[in-house]
This record gives sequence, structure tokens and C-alpha cells, in this order.
Amino acid sequence: LRIPKLFDLRADPFEAGVVYCGTSRGNFYGSRDAGATWEPLASGPAFPGSYVTALLADSAVPGRLWAAVAGELSGGRVVVSDDRGATWRTLLQSSGAVTTRALALAPGEPRMLAAGGDDGVRISPDGGKSWRKVEVGSLPGVPASAFVNDLKADLFDADTVYAALDDHKSGDFR
Repeated sequence: LRIPKLFDLRADPFEAGVVYCGTSRGNFYGSRDAGATWEPLASGPAFPGSYVTALLADSAVPGRLWAAVAGELSGGRVVVSDDRGATWRTLLQSSGAVTTRALALAPGEPRMLAAGGDDGVRISPDGGKSWRKVEVGSLPGVPASAFVNDLKADLFDADTVYAALDDHKSGDFR
């Protein structure tokens, strides 16, 4: 099986040798032999016209995958699967001009989920049921033109998420 360009890769936290990946064609693949062979997780294209920008394997719920996908016409989305990628449901949909690039999932309950991209950070205190937006330009010392490249949840404080920002459009900021 030939897989298109990989955009993200995650090991299953419950099964040794099980690995998942998201691709430049909006599809997801899985391996049960530590990457020696790969199979599509769904029978058809998961998100045609989009690409996978982030993928998380939930460390609390077996078989649950979280992903961010983006498409030129469809915008950014945060999606979740409870069956190892066979089916997906959308939790957040951004406008066509917005790319969602990063995801972070905090440990504990309720699940704090954060999504970052062109329009800042969106935070869900309840695993994707409700969202609030944090504009990047509202953060001290950060220009409004910056965007989120990566997010990491604090492993000890479920109310803290760290964001890596990029402002290459106007030159890196200090």
C-alpha cells in the first residue's frame, strides 16, 4: 500500500505496535505491525479535498482518535472518531479561509480540547461540545497577524495549554 504524504503520526496508547497516520489527501491509515504494513481506517476517503494537520490518539478512551483537517474550500475542522477512524463526526467547523493546524487534549475529566490555527485558539472545556475563541492578537506581545503552529496541553494543569506561534507573514516577532 502506497500512502500519500504523511502529515501526522500517532501510536495507540493501548496496543503495542498499533500506529495511526493522517495524510495530505485527508485520509487516515493504521498499522498493527509497528508500521511494516498499512491499511485505510475507513472504506472510502474520510475528508476528500482536505489534508490532516493534526492527529491525537486518546490516552483515556480506547479507539478514540481526534484530528484537525483543513481544506482550501472547506476550512478547518476538528473531528473525532470513537471507532479507530472508521467513522468521524465534526466538532468544530471554521470558515473556508481558516486552516486549523494543531490540537491539544488535556488529561482528566472533563476533557479540555484546544484547536489552533489561522484565527487563534479555540478552547472546549467539555471535549468539543462547546467552544470559546481566544484571538492570538489579544495575548501580550503577540501581533494580530500571528497564527498557531502547535499546541501542547500541560500534563499537570488541565487549564493550561501552550501555543507555538508563527508570524512569518510579517517577519518573526520577538
